[in-house]
Amino acid sequence: MPDWVFRHFGPEQGEKINRAFNRVFRQSRSLDEWRWKFLQCPWGQAVLTAESVTGELLAHFAALPTPFHVQGARRLIGQGVDAFRTDLGATLPGGENAYRATARAFFELYCREGPLELLYGLAGRRHTQVLISHLGWTALGSLPAFEARVAGRSFRNVPRGLFLGFNPELWEQLWHLTRERFPVMACRDEAFVRWRYLLHPEQPYRFLFWLEGEGPSAAAVLRARGEVCYLVDLLWDGRSPQVLRDLLCAVGSLAKDWGCKTLHTWLHGDPLAAQVLLDCGWVRSQAYDEITVTAISARADLDPRDFWENAFFSMADGDLV
Repeated sequence: MPDWVFRHFGPEQGEKINRAFNRVFRQSRSLDEWRWKFLQCPWGQAVLTAESVTGELLAHFAALPTPFHVQGARRLIGQGVDAFRTDLGATLPGGENAYRATARAFFELYCREGPLELLYGLAGRRHTQVLISHLGWTALGSLPAFEARVAGRSFRNVPRGLFLGFNPELWEQLWHLTRERFPVMACRDEAFVRWRYLLHPEQPYRFLFWLEGEGPSAAAVLRARGEVCYLVDLLWDGRSPQVLRDLLCAVGSLAKDWGCKTLHTWLHGDPLAAQVLLDCGWVRSQAYDEITVTAISARADLDPRDFWENAFFSMADGDLV
């Protein structure tokens, strides 16, 4: 009988997993946030642990299942998250590396034999090397990051055309307009928004819509942390650069009201919006240069490089903010 076993996800594991996560990554994530992230995900759970027969956690690998629109088809993609080994799991009994063994078993169980058609992740340099050299993943590139100093005026009156707060009808309209612009994009429908933003236990996200005529033309999702305001998501119908400039100006004003000093965002796959950011004083950022986007596919018709080259990707498609 082996001295360790793989265990599929169970809600009763939450406290043990979250405690190990906080110790390994030196975080203070609450158990409520862990429950939100893994128990409330609308598209199921994908979590695998390696544990000793006496219950000590040795390694952990998980993914957040998310539907994507890929060239007109709906595909279930997994974002690899919370991958780690504990001090007890440096090497499994028998000599195998605990992290590699768990990641390999996860791919077999949840991808080759399961519903996830492709896994992507945001990996630091050490993990990137392991994923590429030992597990068959592909390095796709660095995160396209931008930043700006907060400047301009605070709000005195809400500008005409700006709607503050979440409106499901406006979001749904804009989501349908936006997805037509990109061959590959996470399905940002009501289920995604409700889980990703509205159900978060801290409820830290703020929504802005810019209306043109009777409908929305652009929207931003913001999160403030200390002196940094994160532009987490950016939806734009692509028609009027001036609309996007006006929205970004409003983002800066809100960030100033919140006491933030800088703005950060990621933006991949939308060169028109990226140019508007640069025109508005944003610059390319090196703050996330340590992170590499990596992926591995379980389906012959879903190539990781094609997936990334055609994808719209923002901070909403990661789990860091």
